[in-house]
Amino acid sequence: MSTIFSNSDFTAAQLTTRANDAVKTPFVETLARRLFRERSIAGPTVQIDRESFGTTRLPKVARGTTAGAQVSTRSRDTYAKNGIKIGDKLVITPAQMDGVRMTGLQSGDAIALESLNSLVDQGLAEKFANMDYTVEEMCIQALQGIVMDPTDGVTPEADYPSLFGVAQPGYVDLLLREANPEMGALRGRFRTALKNIRNGLGGLIPTGHVAFYGSDAWEDFQDHPELRDAFQRKDDGSFLSSNSFDSVRFAGIEHVEYRGPGIAADEVIIAPMGIPGMFDLDFCSGDKLGFTNEPGEPRYVIPKNQNDPFQDFGEGAEWELSSVPLPVNLRPEAVQRCYGDNTTPAE
Repeated sequence: MSTIFSNSDFTAAQLTTRANDAVKTPFVETLARRLFRERSIAGPTVQIDRESFGTTRLPKVARGTTAGAQVSTRSRDTYAKNGIKIGDKLVITPAQMDGVRMTGLQSGDAIALESLNSLVDQGLAEKFANMDYTVEEMCIQALQGIVMDPTDGVTPEADYPSLFGVAQPGYVDLLLREANPEMGALRGRFRTALKNIRNGLGGLIPTGHVAFYGSDAWEDFQDHPELRDAFQRKDDGSFLSSNSFDSVRFAGIEHVEYRGPGIAADEVIIAPMGIPGMFDLDFCSGDKLGFTNEPGEPRYVIPKNQNDPFQDFGEGAEWELSSVPLPVNLRPEAVQRCYGDNTTPAE
């Protein structure tokens, strides 16, 4: 008798561990998510601590006297935000298995037909690819300051500028399609962007900056005369002969084409790197028994009936797949949003 219907292989604990440790989604790019420090949160709510501080000139103290205490510029405010549950359902029926050959295997192979395990693995990879894609969109939204409801993409779930009572810097128009641009003008616009970021950081020192480009802005950036002139002699000009490139460092910024969701084609987002705790991706506890108030996992797999996913008479199996993330941007005033070119329409 087949052992594929051993319930112990398909419990919430087994499949949740399997989903987090073994299920890979290599075809989903997660560029924005890489900026975020991932944390596990026990419970449904993230306590957000935002500290503010600055530096001040100290007075002269006469030798032989004791210095007086200066008023501290450091302050801390605490805010609470719930994680945002996203989810899907994996349903497997006998019809998906009955006489179906495994992908890549021939009928003469020892195990050529689909099994429940193989279908579960395929289903988890597909469903969690969609989940990773959604979390990535939430991260790029958090960089821009406001995380939207994934259902409609327009209802704010976490509006960090409003929550913290800060103003974001206005858009900088990079004028990437400007006709006959003056040499050095583009560098000047990037200097303006970096100055705005520095002002927003309030004395914190980043290790670098990254710019994420929408598709149209990226093409215009590659074709800009100032960029091409800067790299005319790099690697004997081989950079200029390629159709595209993964990234390039220019004007003190690492520039990258962003091929994920959540950024307009003519938009550029510039963010600082290396500020501890500025960008956090918090995963809250699951909302099912056995996972509530436990440290959150990025992925949960919950069988339909407690630890039994199987329907009556073996007619199928069901699991809920979920995650409860909350990407946090502690300093939305230190991220610069730009237009590739807000004056010249893209061709």
